[in-house]
Amino acid sequence: MLATVLAGACHKSGEIVHQQAKAEYLRLTAQATRASQTLTSVQIKSLYRQVQSHPVLSVDRLAHYDPTGDIGFCFGRAMAVHLGALEMGLAPESIRKLFIIGDLKAGDKTDWRFHVTTVVRGEDGWYAIDPFLGRWSIGRPVTVDEWTRRVRAAWDKHGKAFLYLTWPDAMTPEIHHVADAPAETGGELMELSFRPAPERGFHVDHDITVRSGEVLWVPDARMQARHFLMVKTSEDEHSFDFAGLSVNGTYYEFNNYFADLLDSLAQHPLAAAR
Repeated sequence: MLATVLAGACHKSGEIVHQQAKAEYLRLTAQATRASQTLTSVQIKSLYRQVQSHPVLSVDRLAHYDPTGDIGFCFGRAMAVHLGALEMGLAPESIRKLFIIGDLKAGDKTDWRFHVTTVVRGEDGWYAIDPFLGRWSIGRPVTVDEWTRRVRAAWDKHGKAFLYLTWPDAMTPEIHHVADAPAETGGELMELSFRPAPERGFHVDHDITVRSGEVLWVPDARMQARHFLMVKTSEDEHSFDFAGLSVNGTYYEFNNYFADLLDSLAQHPLAAAR
């Protein structure tokens, strides 16, 4: 009986965390001025530096919120860049999320099944703002082409992972159930056997410059809603939960990461320092 009560209390606490964080996220996205189609190089560098040194977002703070190293919070940093770009006046159509999805590993063991960054339109092209690259001694914003090359060189040496470009409200891939290779059907985005194609609701992006042979796949609205966990006003099974994430029956609590982050961004927007 006590266990049931405690479980219910934890669920309620998580639900409160989620709803409060979601409300703050929706407020921040709704109030932003959307006046510009591009950011200047000074703004892009400023946004990178602020995310890199932020008391919640800094990769040096990962152990506090992710003591087991299972989460990584690339999607938290990407969300903050999205909100910061909006604060700087960048129009939503000039902001995207860029996912690489596959068997990502530096050695023989899989490190991740996906990684994400936010990309913004600059005056001379699109830039990825990904402070995680600082761990590879790349402490600056990079073009999307350089980001794809760096990430593939580190985690996808055989070039088998796929790149997906989404609207910024996509937080993570649909990761609630990830089948082992023998049980894959090829029908889910996180499966290694999944292949995007026009007849499946994915088209090739021609707006962002990448090297020859590289393809950025863009899901249509229906496929994005199916294959990605989104922040939505009306929630469903594909809504992102700001309190934690369930993967194959294991629940990974975010330890108030998003509650702390959104509270900090509300009080001290990333655009405050220029």
